[in-house]
Amino acid sequence: MARIATKPKPEHLQFLRKEICKKHGNSILDTIDCDWVSNKMDNNVSSDTLRRLFNIVKNNTTLSINSLNYCAEFCGHSDWGKFIEYYNQVAIDEFKILLLKSLEGDFDTSLLIKKIESLEVNKEVYDLFIQIILIKALQKDENFFKNFFEFETLFVDIENNRYSIYFILHLLTTLCIKNEWLQKIACNYYFNLDNTYAFETDFFVEWVVTPQFEFYRVLLNQYYEVKKDNLESYAFYHLILANYYAEIKDWVSFKIHYKAIKKIDYSKINNNILLMRIKGITLINAKQYKPELVPQLCNEISAINFKSLYEDVSDRVTSIFIISLFLHKCNEHKIIIDLAIKHVPLNDLLFTQWGEQNWNHYKIVYTYSLLKTNEIEKATELFKSISSTNYDLNFSPVTDTIYKKLQKELVTI
Repeated sequence: MARIATKPKPEHLQFLRKEICKKHGNSILDTIDCDWVSNKMDNNVSSDTLRRLFNIVKNNTTLSINSLNYCAEFCGHSDWGKFIEYYNQVAIDEFKILLLKSLEGDFDTSLLIKKIESLEVNKEVYDLFIQIILIKALQKDENFFKNFFEFETLFVDIENNRYSIYFILHLLTTLCIKNEWLQKIACNYYFNLDNTYAFETDFFVEWVVTPQFEFYRVLLNQYYEVKKDNLESYAFYHLILANYYAEIKDWVSFKIHYKAIKKIDYSKINNNILLMRIKGITLINAKQYKPELVPQLCNEISAINFKSLYEDVSDRVTSIFIISLFLHKCNEHKIIIDLAIKHVPLNDLLFTQWGEQNWNHYKIVYTYSLLKTNEIEKATELFKSISSTNYDLNFSPVTDTIYKKLQKELVTI
């Protein structure tokens, strides 16, 4: 008989026992009760199996998927999958009660964590968690935010929940910006997450890149102190700060980080987005100190085979957008246009949600370049396709400024 690939969660089996007892009309306490239920199931689930389910006899054997399906059918559901969906809805309804209790005041964070761990995570769960975050921020619940990433269930499945996770991280960052007490917690607790919780990445630092805020720079330094032996973390730290100091024209600080970047062995870095940042910072350095090198560096960027580096269109557009931000700072508008023409297949733009946002940002930079090279008609047409709401929060401080310039200039033409 087929076995399920993963053992049912204890809370699912507990709920199943509860639902079977409801159908039986009494608690299932002995063999006689199990015989009765088995008979009601036309013996599709044996009395032996039911005794194991209700712990009347001890046995660690996992129930077969067939047995779980028959039990689910007995409880009024077509199969085990539908039973789990029903369980999840009941659990979410209970979670909503916890949300209301949170409004009443201090509420045990460990109970919230336990409740979320019992859920099959979906958009409704994320939406409820967002409401709890806002309540806890209003209440200044330091314990909740110190233990924020203990809600591991919400952060482990990046492949399927990337944007929900991303939004929560940005919400948390926004709350940090507005609240000094939360900034202190972030700086002490929100780095080294991949080692502390075994997440895929230290995403609070690496996904929410906001060096314009002092607390993030403190957090970034904390991150660096524990990760500087990791080449990609080392590169990320110096690249982000070099770019920040170039933005505010603090060239003394820029040079400190640029010297560290120059020591990096590029061949040992597999992260193509980081490589784009390295090329961009090298271009910024040349623009400031060795302008005679800028044409050569631009030629090297033009020669990159983005299609072979990034088979995925979303990754490709994101990488071209990142290098284009550096080209924009150096007024290399023609190269931005050429990169788009060569590497972005307008007839085949199959994006992820993330890629769609970065394409929207890229169109802003692309439109500006068209405008500056006097391709007014193309610029006007592309500008019309830019969404004012579909954006990546990391890049919006930069592209919002460009977008406002476009609004003014294109309206007057």
